[in-house]
Amino acid sequence: MVKGLVYNTKLEQRIDRYMATHGEAMDPRTVIHNMWVRGLWPKTEQTPKRLSFYFRISKRYVKLGPHRPYTYVWKKSYNPTRHGV
Repeated sequence: MVKGLVYNTKLEQRIDRYMATHGEAMDPRTVIHNMWVRGLWPKTEQTPKRLSFYFRISKRYVKLGPHRPYTYVWKKSYNPTRHGV
C-alpha cells in the first residue's frame, strides 16, 4: 500500500470521492460510520482524530463550527449561505 498524507492513498481517494459526492457537512465519526456501513472503510482505521487531521492537512475541506465536534465539507461543495461560516 502506498502511503498518503495520513492513510494509504486508496483510502484517501475513497474519502475524497465519498465527501465530494455527499456534499454535506459531517463530523469525522459520521463519515467513518457511513463509509464503514457501505464497506468502504477498513475496521482497523476507525480513528476520528486521525480523519480530522487528514481533513485539515489535505486542504480539500472547509472546517465548520466554533467548537468540537467540528464538521467538514468538501471545498467545492461549500456554500456560505447554506453551510454558514
